Amino acid sequence: SGYTPATITRKYSARDPQVVPIARVLLAAYEKWGKDLADKLRGDFALVIWDPATKELYAARDAFGCRPLFLAHRLGEFAFASEVQSLVAADFVELKPNMVALSDFIVYSTHRAFEASFVQGINRVRAGHYAVIGSSGMTQVRYWPVPGIALNVDVGGQEDLASGFRRMLKASVAANMASVDGPLAIELSGGYDSSAITLLAAEHLAASPRGAPTHLVSFVYPGLTCDESPYSEAVAACTSFPHVKIPAPSLAAAELGFAASARHGCSPVIDPSWPRTQAWGQALRSLDARVAFTGIGGDDLTW
Repeated sequence: SGYTPATITRKYSARDPQVVPIARVLLAAYEKWGKDLADKLRGDFALVIWDPATKELYAARDAFGCRPLFLAHRLGEFAFASEVQSLVAADFVELKPNMVALSDFIVYSTHRAFEASFVQGINRVRAGHYAVIGSSGMTQVRYWPVPGIALNVDVGGQEDLASGFRRMLKASVAANMASVDGPLAIELSGGYDSSAITLLAAEHLAASPRGAPTHLVSFVYPGLTCDESPYSEAVAACTSFPHVKIPAPSLAAAELGFAASARHGCSPVIDPSWPRTQAWGQALRSLDARVAFTGIGGDDLTW
């Protein structure tokens, strides 16, 4: 993301001379494992390494694609950036909409193209993949197959699976709450995912109180059938957390958000409701909450 190995070295050396620069660690790891490097890393990352021995470029993204990494190529030249705007601003590609990806998104309300972006000529390194670029072109290789999840329980039926999953989720919520030393916000919708996080957080805090406050934040849609207030209020009533309600932005604001997001084109999905995101950010600032828990995506995951 704008750092060369040299600048990363200087950045880390200035902070602590004893710290080994992250670039040096990654290069040493690449020398040891080569193209298997990505599978050895944990957490979120996006990286590009030039291999002078093979005259190949190696680029990789984390398993879930948390870190963006876009690429464009022309006449044997390749360019990488963490945002589409950077590639357009560098005049590496012309800003033309990818009508196939845009039309597909508008019809299905979800971004189904793993590689394509909303701008012609700009693609992604796919999540859980590494790309190798050499004289013969570019190939993307999937290094992270979806693994079988070990619940560490004797699976004798649905009850055992549910018990194992609940135990793991409870441990995860507890571990994350223990890492937060300031005000905390939990986004509570009408879904089972955010409800589970909310109730497990309340259960954890009953046993291990923390000094900083915990708030629930919900969007409400007054007068619309999609309003989930009755459900979120019922869940909130099972806790002692203050419940903050934010009126959702209007449809007109959402339409403006769609147009703005489409012009930027760098997100894995267009967010047509950026005013909603702004309202969420303002709510966090008013609560002085630097950390937020959310169950967003749970419904998609189940689907």
